[in-house]
Amino acid sequence: KLGSLAGYKPQQSVKLYPTSGDTTDWAFGEHGILSYTTEIGSWGDGFDPPYAKLPTFWKQNEPGARLLLQLADNPAHVFGPELTEVASRGDGIEVVASRGAVEVEAFAGRVGADGTGLKVPVVNGRAILRSGLRSPNGLILVHARDSKGAWGPVKAVFSR
Repeated sequence: KLGSLAGYKPQQSVKLYPTSGDTTDWAFGEHGILSYTTEIGSWGDGFDPPYAKLPTFWKQNEPGARLLLQLADNPAHVFGPELTEVASRGDGIEVVASRGAVEVEAFAGRVGADGTGLKVPVVNGRAILRSGLRSPNGLILVHARDSKGAWGPVKAVFSR
């Protein structure tokens, strides 16, 4: 998923150049943490590309970085349906979900365990949360579930 968002070919680093025992191996081996290294640019950019290319590299990698932030609490959420839009409206929160979503779940302030939030069915790819779901700071976190029970990445919105 990360590779497709950035236009890169996902692969183990050893397939790019000789390597073994890097920090991603250590993070998983010692702490069970999933870790990624993103190699930026192409062979033509060299191993240490010029700083002037930073805006280009950021544009390529921003979608993947945002996805990693959405998945930080549970990397398995990559297998569930994504939300294409979450917006606060005067009468509640409107959610547009990707194909396959059957239910949306919302949490006030912080995410709870999957299946423990306020649930609303998805109808024709949309769900409207109109309950009294309130957070002291206005932060509402939402994700969707498919018919097989897989929950997707979490998105945040501030309620009005």
